[in-house]
Amino acid sequence: MSALPVLCLGLMQNFAPADQALLGTEITKTRNDGELSPQAKMRAVTVQLAKYLSADLVKKVLVNARDVFLETPSAPKAAVLEAARKQLEDQAVREAERPENAGGAEPPRALHVLLEPLG
Repeated sequence: MSALPVLCLGLMQNFAPADQALLGTEITKTRNDGELSPQAKMRAVTVQLAKYLSADLVKKVLVNARDVFLETPSAPKAAVLEAARKQLEDQAVREAERPENAGGAEPPRALHVLLEPLG
């Protein structure tokens, strides 16, 4: 289920750092909830993504990447995870370098938690 957040966020070009942090926190809480089944976690993450990114975007990803979600789960290749992490870090650096973030503000927290499996 970690593919859905990565695919959805990959389509976002202007996702505010504060919203990134909030979404990351919500997804982390869902992942760490021992009471939820994997199916419940999947549904919760889908709702969280729809709340922050839009239901239309999440629906399009689910429909267009259907085959990805129907495949037998396997551990993502290290190179794919590393590339996704690098993209998130690069985005955080670009955000930190924007004029409105100048003056010693901390760079936004990248959503590395989205690259971890939900299991």
